[in-house]
Amino acid sequence: MANLIFVPLTLTTLLSAYTLNLAYTNITLLQRYERQSEKAAEWSSIAAERLRKTRTTQASGAVSIVLSLISSTYLILHPILSSEKKQSDHAVLITAVNIVASSAARVHMAGFWNEKEQTRVPFLEKFNDAVRGSERERDLVWGIAGCWVAVGLFAFW
Repeated sequence: MANLIFVPLTLTTLLSAYTLNLAYTNITLLQRYERQSEKAAEWSSIAAERLRKTRTTQASGAVSIVLSLISSTYLILHPILSSEKKQSDHAVLITAVNIVASSAARVHMAGFWNEKEQTRVPFLEKFNDAVRGSERERDLVWGIAGCWVAVGLFAFW
């Protein structure tokens, strides 16, 4: 099992690292507009709700990605446990937690980072880049969940 599970774990680690980098870029770009958003939120309940959703969806995505990266790296580097059965049980538990976390984050993000909710703002290219990046991040979080499903399948065999 240890040799076979290494492949999906490596893919999960690489995808998680790439997605975490994308999430960092998105959050950094969005923070450029935070002060203006906070001012608008003082006067508009809609702006306040959008700011809250931006923050919470970015946070849920980042937390699930960090969890995935730490978990996959841990399973690759840690000599887990001595018996094959204990190793498999350990990997299955970590896998289940990551499938749930990634799927929940993806669903949470999909409710806000989509074409219906987001509009491109003329002359604010960095903001538009953050919106596009966040929509891409949402899809990659779903890919991370799929990678964890593969890890789980390999852990059972």
